[in-house]
Amino acid sequence: MSSALPGKSHMVSVRAFQRFKRPSSFAPRTAFLQSPAVGARPPRGGSSQPGTAPPSHGLDLQDPNPQETSGDFSVPFGQSGLLDQDPTQPLLTTEEIDAFFSPSPFQVDGGVGTESAPDAAEAEVAGRPAIDQTRPTWLKSQVADLADLVQALDLQARAHHAHVGLEDELARLRQFTRTVGFVASPPPRGEHIFDMATLTEEALGALAGKTPNAPRILFRKRGDRTEVTADKSLVAAALDAILQTAIACAGSGDVVRITVEGRHGEPVVTDVVFPAGPLADLHPDEILAPYGLRKILPGIGPNALAAAGAIAVGQGGDLALHRDEEGALTFSLELAESPPGPQDR
Repeated sequence: MSSALPGKSHMVSVRAFQRFKRPSSFAPRTAFLQSPAVGARPPRGGSSQPGTAPPSHGLDLQDPNPQETSGDFSVPFGQSGLLDQDPTQPLLTTEEIDAFFSPSPFQVDGGVGTESAPDAAEAEVAGRPAIDQTRPTWLKSQVADLADLVQALDLQARAHHAHVGLEDELARLRQFTRTVGFVASPPPRGEHIFDMATLTEEALGALAGKTPNAPRILFRKRGDRTEVTADKSLVAAALDAILQTAIACAGSGDVVRITVEGRHGEPVVTDVVFPAGPLADLHPDEILAPYGLRKILPGIGPNALAAAGAIAVGQGGDLALHRDEEGALTFSLELAESPPGPQDR
C-alpha cells in the first residue's frame, strides 16, 4: 500500500486494451495493470466540500439553481449493482463468449504463452483495438469454463430443490464469475443510444433514501450533447459501482458532486467527485485494481471497479481516477458521443 502524498495530483486510467486519441491537453493514459500513468489532469468538477444534508426525499427539484439539483442519496452496502445477475440468464451472453473465442486480435508468442501488443497503426487498419498490455492466452478459456461450471451447478441445485439453501452462495459465485469475465475480456460495444445525464439521474433516484447518514449529492449537466452509443445496461452497472464507491467513502455532511458534460464532437464525461475517506492512503491505481478495495470496502465487490473499467473500455470509452491536491477523488467515466440522428432511449 502506498501513501498518497499531500499536495500532489495523481491520475490513473483503466484503458488497458485500446489507445484513445485525445487533445494534447490531456495526459496520456496507459494500463494500470501494467504501468500506471500518473498525470496532472484536473477534474472537471469541483472538489468535495462539506455541507448540510437536506431532508431525505430524493432529488430536490425545487433547487434554486436550475443547473444543479441536490438530494440525499444513499445505498445499502451489499454487492454493487454491477454484480447483480438474473439466475435464469446465462452468466456470459453469446456476444461475450464470442468475444472470448473470436479470432484473436493479438500476436501470440507461443514460447511464453502470452498475447503481445500489436502495432497501433496495424491494429487501426485492421479495425481492431490496439493493446497496451500482455495477458495469458489461456485466461479467456478459463473464465468461459468457470461460467459453464457455475451455470451447471446452479441448474443442478435447482433440479434437486437445494437452491434455496445455497441461494446466497450461488449468487455470489455467479456475480464473481461475471465480473471476472469482464476483467478478462471487455464486453463488446452495444448499439443503444441514450442520454448519459438521464441515466445518471435514474441511477441516483434508485439509490435515494436507502441508508441513513448519507452524503449530500449535487448533480449537474453541462453542454448540449450528452447522448452516447453503448450497451446501456452495462454502462448503468458500471455507473452504479462508481456511485456506490463514492457514497461509501463519504459520510453525513459530506458532498458528492456529479457532473455529466458533453458537447458536439467531444466525448461525454461523467465526473464523480467525492472525499477519499477510507481510500485516502491508496494510490489511484490500487483503487482501480482487482481486489484493491476488498478489505477496505467489502460491500463493493472485489472486482466491481475493475469490471466497471473494463466495461468502459469495451464500450469504446475509458474510466480514470484522479486525486486532486486537496485529496478529493474523481472518477471520470468517458464515452464517445453518439452520432446525430433519431434517439432510441
